[in-house]
Amino acid sequence: MLLQKAAKEFFILMDGQSLLVESTRRQLDTTIWGFDATLEALINGGLAPERLDKQSAMVVVVTPLPHVKVQLLQIQTGWRPLRDALQLALEENAWQRLSQETRKRVAHDSTQLLEAMDRATTMIGQVSREQIQFVHTGLTRSAIGSVVFAVSLLLFWVWRYVTLVGQLHRFGDHLVALEQGKLLYRSHGDTFVSELAFFGERINATSDAAASECGRSSF
Repeated sequence: MLLQKAAKEFFILMDGQSLLVESTRRQLDTTIWGFDATLEALINGGLAPERLDKQSAMVVVVTPLPHVKVQLLQIQTGWRPLRDALQLALEENAWQRLSQETRKRVAHDSTQLLEAMDRATTMIGQVSREQIQFVHTGLTRSAIGSVVFAVSLLLFWVWRYVTLVGQLHRFGDHLVALEQGKLLYRSHGDTFVSELAFFGERINATSDAAASECGRSSF
């Protein structure tokens, strides 16, 4: 974390014997800048550095929920005096001038601020989980709705298909019955005509026989 990094760089500079004093001084300056910019973005929303580099690209940070912002403002209140003490180490030969009291205050304030930052991290994590759960629930409900709609649509088309097949079957039955009626009519019609012809022939034969009988009786 940036706060731990800043405290470590501070005490390296307070040693005064390190061969990396100049590079550590630049690193501490950048760390203080990064902490300030990130905390400001977390509190008010806006842009925060993507990397710990003053030339870094910026990323958008959304405005926190009110209860999270209260915790972040408490961190900012504790950070300001600590930042002032850390910046003293950026001066030349600061290790020779800074008192032991200042060094103890940096160690104490860093520890206190870390605890406050842990609470804020927990709160932000909880908010993130709740938002993810909310999105997940919404997507699940949307997916269920889509499935119900798809099943309903499928059932509708199955019903339409069954209805259409039933209508086609009934239409086919009507056609078969009609054809059978036609065949029956034709069959019975031919029989009826045949019977009429036969009956006509019997009548003619009977008439001829009667006429012949009458002729013989007259003679």
